Amino acid sequence: MKQPLVSLLCLAALALPACAPDDWSDPAPISAEEVAERIDPILALDDPVERLFQTSALLARAPQEAQPALQAAFERAQPQKGAPELVAFLMWWADFKPPLALAWALGDWTEPDPVAIAAIFGVWASDEPLRAFNMLETLPGDLGPMATAAVIDGWQRSGQPGLLERVQSINDMAARQRISETLAKGIVADLGAAKAIEWAQNIENPNFRHMFMLRIASSAANQGQAELVSEWATELVTEGNARPSGMPRRIGTRWIKSDPEAALAWLSGLPAGKDRDDGVMESFRDWMLRDEEKATAWAEAAEIERWNEPAFSIYLRHLGQEDPQQAITRLAEFEDVRLRARMMKLVARRWLREDPAPAAAWLKQAEVIPPGMRRTLAAWIATAEEEAAQTAGGEAGSQVSADADS
Repeated sequence: MKQPLVSLLCLAALALPACAPDDWSDPAPISAEEVAERIDPILALDDPVERLFQTSALLARAPQEAQPALQAAFERAQPQKGAPELVAFLMWWADFKPPLALAWALGDWTEPDPVAIAAIFGVWASDEPLRAFNMLETLPGDLGPMATAAVIDGWQRSGQPGLLERVQSINDMAARQRISETLAKGIVADLGAAKAIEWAQNIENPNFRHMFMLRIASSAANQGQAELVSEWATELVTEGNARPSGMPRRIGTRWIKSDPEAALAWLSGLPAGKDRDDGVMESFRDWMLRDEEKATAWAEAAEIERWNEPAFSIYLRHLGQEDPQQAITRLAEFEDVRLRARMMKLVARRWLREDPAPAAAWLKQAEVIPPGMRRTLAAWIATAEEEAAQTAGGEAGSQVSADADS
């Protein structure tokens, strides 16, 4: 048995004191027959910690010939989904026959478990990374994410080359991006943000390099290194109507979860343009979803400025559900004419649909409505008033019929 797997089984035993290096570095093997005699009583133990420890200790000494007996014992025991002793067994099996271990874990005898499947792939990839990677395509969708992370980790531990090239060769764009995200997380965790950036800058393909750099940035921001990565990313942010780099969104939406003030301060200092606007809007949107109370308090205390108008557009659209007059009045302060018109229309249309009479009365005389919107708004008001009149007429007719019947 390979030494890395012995270490993994030791970890699977929760690093109990009995799992000392002297006991595990070269465990004395036992016969397949002895394994078969001992496994059933172990799997019947009530204490889950003791069950895991004794299973792992037995596996560390079991020969490959004991696999059929162990498989039969687990089928009889029917362990719960995600049972650590089952994961330990599959890791042991995958060390010498990963395809068979995977086929059994995906079989009809039990419900497939993402943790168990990932354990198989992690061991497999430490020895045959390319083959394990290629097998990911055969997994159902819900089993893929953990298995992918395990393969990437196993490939990196194997020391074998070719991981990045294999990821680049994936034809399905969504799959390539998803796996790149997992790879980027691991690289940032292993190297830190600064060295991960340096590593990614050496990718030759410019399109893949940009896509991967975005994922390095978001991974670093998620892992508490947003300030460092933001200093580097600022130079990549585009200005005006140029195609957005995506860096403000990638970093801002992660950073705002842990330090909203710092994230917004960074966003406010970026060059004006579509790139910054996108980052501000999506970051504030995520903040509202995560902590509406604090995000709302910030918006109520802040002054509307050009840089934060995308954030205010999210807040004022939300406010428009409760106080549309106030929302439209504040939207009139926007410098961004297109954003102002778009958000005013959204708030006004919803108001006319939900409460047509007071909405129409206020909108007709509101001085904050831009001249360019008045024709469209007049048509909406007319439609709302007509629908309201028809509804009122129908209700009156129903009442007359009811009175006549009585």
